[in-house]
Amino acid sequence: MTWADLVQRYFTVAVTHHPGYALAWDEFAISPTPVAPATLSEAYRSMSDHVDQASDSADDHEVRLLRWCLDGCRFELDTALSWQRDPQFWVDRQCYGVLAQMAAGNLRDRPLPPAWVRAFLANLPGLFDSAMTNLDRQECGQVDLRRAVRHLAASRCLVRQVGDAAGGGCADEAARADAAIDGFSAWLSQAIGKGRSLRPMGARVWEAGLRASTGVECGPDELEHALRHQLDRSRREIARSRAPVSGPIPGSAAEISRLIARLPGIFAPRFGGGECLGTLRLAVSDDAVPGVTSASYQNAGSRGGGSAVVFVRPAVYAYRADLELDLAHECFPGHHWQHTAQVRGHHGHLLCLRHGNRAFVEGWGRWCEGLYAGLAQDPSVNARFHARMAKYCGQALAALLVHARDRPFGEVAENLTAMDACGSADAPSLVLHSYFDPWRATAPIAGYLALRTFAAERGEEEMEAMVAQHGAVDLLGRGLSEE
Repeated sequence: MTWADLVQRYFTVAVTHHPGYALAWDEFAISPTPVAPATLSEAYRSMSDHVDQASDSADDHEVRLLRWCLDGCRFELDTALSWQRDPQFWVDRQCYGVLAQMAAGNLRDRPLPPAWVRAFLANLPGLFDSAMTNLDRQECGQVDLRRAVRHLAASRCLVRQVGDAAGGGCADEAARADAAIDGFSAWLSQAIGKGRSLRPMGARVWEAGLRASTGVECGPDELEHALRHQLDRSRREIARSRAPVSGPIPGSAAEISRLIARLPGIFAPRFGGGECLGTLRLAVSDDAVPGVTSASYQNAGSRGGGSAVVFVRPAVYAYRADLELDLAHECFPGHHWQHTAQVRGHHGHLLCLRHGNRAFVEGWGRWCEGLYAGLAQDPSVNARFHARMAKYCGQALAALLVHARDRPFGEVAENLTAMDACGSADAPSLVLHSYFDPWRATAPIAGYLALRTFAAERGEEEMEAMVAQHGAVDLLGRGLSEE
């Protein structure tokens, strides 16, 4: 198997596990290869065995990145699901979250190719059959199941939406997926009200999961030290900054467009004036958009054609500063600049363009928020940035303390409140969120801390140039500083 064949195989198989890949790479001639859920792990293991044999024709960055992608997929299938058999986690990760991403992608200039939609919808009944075999109904509890049932109802609407957008060729697959969701929802509904014991994964699995999901190499002690240091720093910054004001919030597309248009000037000459950026379309709505809570970015595809889209929901913002920080995060020099730089540096290079490391992508967004807070010359923006950072640190600490330290939920919630990471009313839900999806809670702040460590070692300009050239690859295996 050649290196090109191996990379192609990875993507054709991975789409059945992570169909959202298609949103970014639909321009490449990749046909999905549906793989039964029970055999996915073996497929990834076989590909891992072929990396050394096929790597002679690949550069080091490609090899490191493919190894990380395969290790992450194998960890999620082999280890993560063995400790967490929670239906809410499963529904959000394998069904609702993917469908929401597909629906949001269909709002772009080019909808998702029908072949990818058919492959995912055709695979859903098998995924639900597997779930009903593996999920433990006797340990299901009200805290997560009711939300899972609501999300399954929303998933049925999304199945019809993505099926209609893909054309009439998906009607049979959509009907079978709809029936499978209906059956799984009924199965879950029978379990509501039963007792549930929430189990931590343990320090060994937590550390392996951090490495597999983020690429960052550090143990619980190292990460906890870095998180507490950042939290103390943010508390000091909040104390010395002016309290943020709540309004007025720019609500029209024209007002928000003006805020976006200011960004290249604020960040020049550090990132240029935005001359090389692709087209960015703004979609402003106070209505719910699948997968969008406040602001979200959808890239224009791996070859950079068409328009990228930034979705904004002004009504959810309590502070103007949060909207400004989100626009720097999503637009410039955040995800839009980041994706444009990747396309420009690796035009048509499939594997290096696949930089879906959440630690890197969201860590870079947090880095850009911090840059904006420093350049905005507005103490209230700095205060909001550090209030957000305190919450990010609190989420990651909650995941670490529950899973790697085996601390009781109530004790963790009290600690977060005492550290000003969140209010007492928000602490229980933050702890539960971090328990159910520890990598989503940990990856963004871990990526930010890894980027900051990289910048301390090499200088900010060199770090930013390497990010533009190689994306997430230079973060793989990186530890955190001893600040």
